[in-house]
Amino acid sequence: MTAGFSISPTPSSRLRKARSLGGRKAADPTRRALLALLGASSAAACAEIRPPLTAQALTATDAPTIDLDAVRFWADKGPTPAQLAAMRPASEQTPHVLALSGGAEDGAFGAGVLNGWSDRGDRPVFDLVTGVSTGAFIAPFAYLGPRHDAALREIYTAYGPEDVVRSRGLRGLLGEGLYDTAPLARLIAHYVDKPLLDEIAEAHASGRRLFVVTTNLDANRPVAWNLGALATSGDPQRLTLMREVILASASIPGVFPPVLIEGASSGAAVQELHVDGGAIMQIFIMPERMIASGALLTGAAPDASVYLLVNNSLTTRHQLVESAALSVLERSFSTMVRSSVRASVVAALAFARANGATLRLAAVGPDFKGELTERFDSAYMQALFAYGRNAARRGEAWRMAEDGGAERLLWVE
Repeated sequence: MTAGFSISPTPSSRLRKARSLGGRKAADPTRRALLALLGASSAAACAEIRPPLTAQALTATDAPTIDLDAVRFWADKGPTPAQLAAMRPASEQTPHVLALSGGAEDGAFGAGVLNGWSDRGDRPVFDLVTGVSTGAFIAPFAYLGPRHDAALREIYTAYGPEDVVRSRGLRGLLGEGLYDTAPLARLIAHYVDKPLLDEIAEAHASGRRLFVVTTNLDANRPVAWNLGALATSGDPQRLTLMREVILASASIPGVFPPVLIEGASSGAAVQELHVDGGAIMQIFIMPERMIASGALLTGAAPDASVYLLVNNSLTTRHQLVESAALSVLERSFSTMVRSSVRASVVAALAFARANGATLRLAAVGPDFKGELTERFDSAYMQALFAYGRNAARRGEAWRMAEDGGAERLLWVE
């Protein structure tokens, strides 16, 4: 398979730690607003840059080695019966499910919660972990357990903006995205390495499951990737594809370039553009069609224990908005994303109650006062990580749906 871009592992010594950002001026509001504007736009223009690829019959000499159909399904429709059997956790006990939302740099909250939860000593082993956007980067480490907490802490506190993205200047306005994600690709390659892949394969073989979501721009639909099945596939390109999928899930349309994924599907060679899974869904517990029909992903165990870890705030802050197009667009985009998260949480609460599942919710509370001055602001991320970690250590991160605690994160009087 020819990769859409190259990601090669980078030795730890070559990864630059974030420089001190003290005394930095706040980012230009126009720049932030433009970022929001491009993020809010449909990414159709990105798809048009690429000449369409006509599906071709595979031959023994040119066939891509990755069978995409074996490691993914449509996240809105749901899996085939065979895929469903393969994706359900094999635990005979009450299954524990962790769903990680999108949120870009706010993933520092989720990383902090997981670290603090481990410190407290009552973090369960998860039978099913799902991740969207920044949650897709967190998901493999959450899936493998507390021994990977140090990596999560480093990812979300030790790097600055220049270690994650690089501005493309005016070229970005006319190209595939405002920012080049080559630095982020290097970070992913450093942390998502062969030993991690082997650990994921081992956990999958034990009956536990790991899924992340991207958006297929060509089909305009969400795709759920079974990373455990990919890790156990034995395909020589499995590590490259896993890195591509994680990068794609975090690639905000218009802000970051889409990721080209190539492989075999339905007996044909295909090329697809994939972007942030959050463009369609902010949280993935199970396919929409399964939710609508009342089917449980966890099979015969309706008393699942579900944890929704939202890397965002579910409540709004009053803020005077300038009467200017870019300011209005920036505020509107952030409102749209938060509304999408809230709708997903409300649906999950209703579904859990209807099916007897126990649901707990963690989200950034209104008491967090940090201010983001630019993308991947390290000072902001360090403060948010500490906030999440301290809340989990005190046993205050998770709110129960049964006692109304979850609703208090949604509606603040």
